[in-house]
Amino acid sequence: MVADALHISVDKLLDAVQLIANTSLFKQNEPTLFYLLIMPYALAVNLIEKPAKTYSDFLEGLYYKPTPTKLNLNDYPHLELQYVSEYLKHAVKTNAVGVNILLYGESGTGKTELTKVLSKYAKANLIAVKASGGNKFRPADEINSDRHVAHLRLQHYQLMQSLFKPNKFNCLLLDEIEDVFVEYLDGTRVSKDRINAILEANTTPCFWITNHIEILPDSVIRRMSYVLQVPSPPKHIKAEVLSKPLVGLRLSQEYKNELANMPDLAPAHVVNASNIAKALHLTGKNAEECIDHHIDQCLLACGLQKTVTSYKPEMDFDPQFINLSGSHTKIEHVIDTVTNFTGARCLLLGSAGTGKSALVHHVANMLEQELITIKPSDVLSKYVGEAEQNIAKLFKQARDSYAIIFLDEIDSVMTSRSELSQAHECVLVNEILLQLDRSEQTVFAATNYSKNLDGAILRRFDFKLNFEYLTTKQVLTLYEENFGKCSSTIKNKLATLNSLTPGDFAIASRRNRMSKKPLSDSKILDVLTTENNRKHQSKAIGFVN
Repeated sequence: MVADALHISVDKLLDAVQLIANTSLFKQNEPTLFYLLIMPYALAVNLIEKPAKTYSDFLEGLYYKPTPTKLNLNDYPHLELQYVSEYLKHAVKTNAVGVNILLYGESGTGKTELTKVLSKYAKANLIAVKASGGNKFRPADEINSDRHVAHLRLQHYQLMQSLFKPNKFNCLLLDEIEDVFVEYLDGTRVSKDRINAILEANTTPCFWITNHIEILPDSVIRRMSYVLQVPSPPKHIKAEVLSKPLVGLRLSQEYKNELANMPDLAPAHVVNASNIAKALHLTGKNAEECIDHHIDQCLLACGLQKTVTSYKPEMDFDPQFINLSGSHTKIEHVIDTVTNFTGARCLLLGSAGTGKSALVHHVANMLEQELITIKPSDVLSKYVGEAEQNIAKLFKQARDSYAIIFLDEIDSVMTSRSELSQAHECVLVNEILLQLDRSEQTVFAATNYSKNLDGAILRRFDFKLNFEYLTTKQVLTLYEENFGKCSSTIKNKLATLNSLTPGDFAIASRRNRMSKKPLSDSKILDVLTTENNRKHQSKAIGFVN
């Protein structure tokens, strides 16, 4: 009927409908006798109800302009931005076609803010694509729409690519793009051909942001002009980044340092918390309490960590109570080696309490380097393949932070492969060996059960340090330093205990501190004797014990 009224053939009519649909000004309805073209609801409202003098007026509701940023490229010293910033500047200036920049990383690391910084450097307006609409006959936003939000965003993205002139110095932004690539509720997804065509034909440079890079197909990543990971900044840089939104709140420097030490705290958390404090006109301690409350609740809801579980020894570290045997017998030699040789690997062997962990923390403090402790609970997972990913992630975190790595209780994850029965357990061992080979960071590893270690792990370490028990002289000195002078009877009994460690004295010291009144010499001796004999328990014959 329409073709007849226009005096054209049906084929020509269908061709025209398809051409119009490709502009994204309209979308083609499901095939019917009429092949109706439906205008997005937001556009229809703008045309019917609002005076539109410019394309910007016409597209109102399909995009928004992010708030300006106060940051610049110098605020991201942990990222290599020289190439991407100059490339974007060149693309905007020359109206280059097919320019797409992919930013990925964990939530809250500042990816969106970085797009503002890069756009500002390129002297371009940043325009974020929204998903709102439906159509004129079924008005709905993305929450109520029966179509997936990704359809709307891609439609609006293409529409703005068509209508925004490339010489107007604009950049587009699509955030959380992983929803474009996941399966929709009706089981469909955007075809690869369509996505590839979109990436190759855009006339306006576009930022694509995702928190889940693993969802994006390789074919999409290959077509991105530039791919950049945005990790959480190292602690010293994080302190500078977080200080900017806190200006004017009169917070103490100690409090700011505490914020920077929170492992999972992202700049976005601090920005939101500072906005609340400023809106309530809070300063000083009142502002700190407000920010604390907001951050506590936010991190708790996300299952994130507010504080780092730090190493808190019962007694101060004293190198004179560490007895080493092996390739290095003096702590000064160990410190000298890791100071002058980046990438040294030291395996610490010995009974519990002999000072292995204490030595690692002492070395990190001496070198003023961050220490990342990798425990079995940080690695092991009930899902096959996730443990290897956890290992890779932790090694990368250490590399990005220039930190020392400490593999504590390494025997739990590096059991000899000849003793393993599951293939995925062997894969985990192989992954750790691979990471050790590739790592350029200083690595310490500790175990109380060296016999269980895989033979290959022993070959990966430059130094094997054996921690021995305390000598009689050291036992007496340590006793008097912690509990005062003792009688000759106690000294004689202490001399018979040849398997004591600094950790045993820490236990006795803790018991003494927790007691309502100081423990007597005989009670302290009982504690030390129990810990000493524990290392020489003989296994009884039979099934009961």
